[in-house]
Amino acid sequence: MAATDPEMLRALARLARLALTGEEIERLAPELGQILSAFEVLGRHQPSATDPAEPVPLGRKVARTRG
Repeated sequence: MAATDPEMLRALARLARLALTGEEIERLAPELGQILSAFEVLGRHQPSATDPAEPVPLGRKVARTRG
């Protein structure tokens, strides 16, 4: 996915009721593009190609350390 268009970010900010300055939009648009690209990669992952995680038994006491 290409860098996010500043107009798209303005529309998203308006929907989220965020008051972003022009400077913030220019700075955040490329970052949002990177985030969306990461989700695109995750969306291509085939979960059936991996083993399922082992469930943690309920009610089992877990030792906790304080640090």
